[in-house]
Amino acid sequence: MFKKYNTILLLIFMANFLSSCNIGHNNTINSSQSMGTNPQLESKTYDLLSKNYINADIKISYPQLVNLYDTKKQNDINELIKNEALKVLNYYKDSEEAVSLEIKYEIICRDENLLSIQYTGLGDVKNSAHPNNLFFTTNVSIKDGKKVMLTDVINVNSNLVKKFKNGDFTVSGNVIDKAEIIERINNNSDEELINMLINADSLDNIGTEKQSDVYTGFKKDSLVISFSVPHSLGDHIEIEIKYDVIKDNFKNGIKLQ
Repeated sequence: MFKKYNTILLLIFMANFLSSCNIGHNNTINSSQSMGTNPQLESKTYDLLSKNYINADIKISYPQLVNLYDTKKQNDINELIKNEALKVLNYYKDSEEAVSLEIKYEIICRDENLLSIQYTGLGDVKNSAHPNNLFFTTNVSIKDGKKVMLTDVINVNSNLVKKFKNGDFTVSGNVIDKAEIIERINNNSDEELINMLINADSLDNIGTEKQSDVYTGFKKDSLVISFSVPHSLGDHIEIEIKYDVIKDNFKNGIKLQ
């Protein structure tokens, strides 16, 4: 159903972003626009432009950094973001039928330390029973130019799982009743849930049985977790858990301020 940077730099970076991330919504923009014009997303270190990958009936939008203080780092981050966004194509790589796919993004956290990108979209294979509602994320450390995984920030253990089983979260933009979500979570053992969360945020096995289909994003005050559900329920569902609820699970050196 529902890697690791052992450096002081990452710990400092995570401590900073947890307390300072600026949040914006509906901010996918044209390539001629700068996100620096949005006061909610103001950044002193870089701006963002929107880019599109287009091939027949496939369109994938993703952000790119401009005006970063380090050109090489900017190029590396942009390549990382693009490559991660296009991994969704692997979901359909074995399809012998025509594919229609549209992916859009939303920036849920942006500051000098972190960029958290949330992707949603619809994929449809000709003659298939139904289209798929898609969701995935990419979190990037601006300081070191690397992808940030859940396990870089959080100790995933039974203590964390208990918070989910107890329903210490809110439901984000979904129509499924919270009680049903809690029931579905509790249908999994602690070990199963821990395994899902440990393998979260990787797109390398998308479209295969090895894929966890759990993705996380970072907002100003909460962690977003997306996990898969049956198509009849929308294919995916997102919940949010406040940082202060899971503060005991932050890696050593990562603290809320």
